Amino acid sequence: MTDRRLLLLAARGVGASRTFQIVFDLPRSEVSGAARRGRPLQRGRVEVRFTDGSTKAWTTGMLSAGRARSLVTALTSATPAMEA
Repeated sequence: MTDRRLLLLAARGVGASRTFQIVFDLPRSEVSGAARRGRPLQRGRVEVRFTDGSTKAWTTGMLSAGRARSLVTALTSATPAMEA
């Protein structure tokens, strides 16, 4: 995630040959909210709501909620002001 866009990346390969490909992206202004919605063996599950009314859930970790909390905080915090 950047201050302007939400990106979902897919990792390919391992070690030094690992590459990443963008599989989903949209402006951050299209995210209307986010909440951690853990389930058994999906403690890191996050539901993201969009301005068009749709919702998408991602699992950031099975046993730990730390990454989920960080993602929710980042998505729900105010966008930092850009310096001129």
